[in-house]
Amino acid sequence: MLRVLAELFLKNPTKNHPFLPPSLPPSQAPEFTAYRVLYYVYLQSNPKYSDGDSGVLRVLAELSESDKASMAVKHALEVRRACVLGNYHRLGRLYREAPGEGRRIMRHFMGQARVRAMQVMLKAYKSTLPSGWVEGELGFGGREGGIKEGEGGEEEEEEARVFLERGGWVVVGEGGGEGEVSWDMKASKVDPAAAVTRTLM
Repeated sequence: MLRVLAELFLKNPTKNHPFLPPSLPPSQAPEFTAYRVLYYVYLQSNPKYSDGDSGVLRVLAELSESDKASMAVKHALEVRRACVLGNYHRLGRLYREAPGEGRRIMRHFMGQARVRAMQVMLKAYKSTLPSGWVEGELGFGGREGGIKEGEGGEEEEEEARVFLERGGWVVVGEGGGEGEVSWDMKASKVDPAAAVTRTLM
């Protein structure tokens, strides 16, 4: 039932939620408050919309103490904080740890956040970076962070590699044996338009 309601929310997030049944247990209401916060974070990352800032402030003003104690709402507020501060390390971890359908909502703004993180890394690091570390920082992989060999992470590893290469990063070493795949910071650049394909909700 929650998955269906989350899909309805994604299709029509700015309404007063008439689709929520009156039988929705109060314990599940904070989860949808968290989805609203995440949606407004998405709006803040999208220059087409101006409602992100005021919308999230409205939601924050409406939060009760029980809402603030909810794991989903705490997570959504941490995501907002990480985005505002540009803390890509924290955002990558929060993406991997998202409760409920939160990860599905976050997917819509993670591409842009990853590009900003790539730009920061490119300025901060001048040699090479190991691929597993980069993937963990950008929120690829499982809940533990990064993609570890032999854990069935081939799809995630390929997704990360395609994203980074599409964004302009250059790979060094092709693995095999003991050679680890790394990213060459000197030869790399960041092309945000090529890396991110905007997904509209």
